[in-house]
Amino acid sequence: QCMANINKNEKLSIVMLGHKRIPSREGGIEIVVEELSTRMVKQGHKVTCYNRSGHHVSGAGFDRKSFSEYKGVTIKKVFTIDKNGIAAVTSSLAATFRAAFGKYDIVHIHASTAMLMMYALPVWKAKKTKIFYQSHSDCVEGIVNKIMHFAIRHPVVKYASALMAVSQSAARFMYGRKKAEKTIILKNGIDIKKYEFCEEKRERVRRDLGIKDNFVLGHVGRFTYAKNHPFIIAVFEQIQRENEDARLLLAGAGEEEDKIRLLVQEKNLTEKVIFYGVSNCVEELLCAMDCFIFPSHYEGLGIAALEAQANGLLVVASSCVPEEVNVTELYHTLSLSDDSAKVWAKAILAFQEKKTDRRLRYKELAESGYDIEEAAGRLERIYQEA
Repeated sequence: QCMANINKNEKLSIVMLGHKRIPSREGGIEIVVEELSTRMVKQGHKVTCYNRSGHHVSGAGFDRKSFSEYKGVTIKKVFTIDKNGIAAVTSSLAATFRAAFGKYDIVHIHASTAMLMMYALPVWKAKKTKIFYQSHSDCVEGIVNKIMHFAIRHPVVKYASALMAVSQSAARFMYGRKKAEKTIILKNGIDIKKYEFCEEKRERVRRDLGIKDNFVLGHVGRFTYAKNHPFIIAVFEQIQRENEDARLLLAGAGEEEDKIRLLVQEKNLTEKVIFYGVSNCVEELLCAMDCFIFPSHYEGLGIAALEAQANGLLVVASSCVPEEVNVTELYHTLSLSDDSAKVWAKAILAFQEKKTDRRLRYKELAESGYDIEEAAGRLERIYQEA
């Protein structure tokens, strides 16, 4: 497939797919797609996002009003079989078939496995359309899924105009070591200034949650295997033995939430753990925290850890999180060994005594490539030069 470079002054017709829904915080991909698509519109391009039909991944209670347009981005719903494990496949396949007949200049596929990239093949037949793959993950769960991923990833990448990833580990996972060397790393930019610490917000959120001068350990993320909530509870249980006034603030929802609630009850920690639910004001919750715990089993990048650092929070993360997230002196890495809950608790309790400067870490994050404005500008150049 041979196509000439796009004129730098030409306004593009772009479609993004592979996410669940925007606007939402159903996952890191959704945050990035929303931030990039709205900024592409500001730069004069026409952007369409194909949203899944069905319910929010955390349940129907978290559904939001449907949009046909959001901040200038055209929103289209696609056919989805709303069942775990099938929703991503059916919605991505439906979206790519619609994209193939939509006369777009750019089809940007945000993928967590190579199976989602495969569905771009119908678009390849549209000769004037360029295909951009972006890898957002460095792991896939389940033996069958792993086999399918590694079998499919090599044949499909040859149809791409450009290969992108949010980290080196995400590039190696999606495209293999050889192609990873030529992959464009486009980091998940965030609106850094939005996460600036505010004492007034801290006091208000703590007052609303019934927290006084308590030490607050926090986490933001869906209740899934990847986020490792059982370990968070194990660490907090150890912290409680030294500081009974400590509180744990968990923001998010997901399929494992009931299991974690039961675990908290079994540990007699119900009065000490706050299940906040899904929040559209994460920046305010971060202000209320004193330390951020991020013990993921795997991450494509780890946007939540970036948001926490921007807020001036101490972050304790697992060694499974890509090193690219370590951008300030606030970030600390520990392993997930069998007896590591005690080690993590000891480290966090030591931080409790340490008064950190909650200033905005704009310079550090921006210089590391995490300013969303710079990321959007770079993506525009990637589109034009591919």
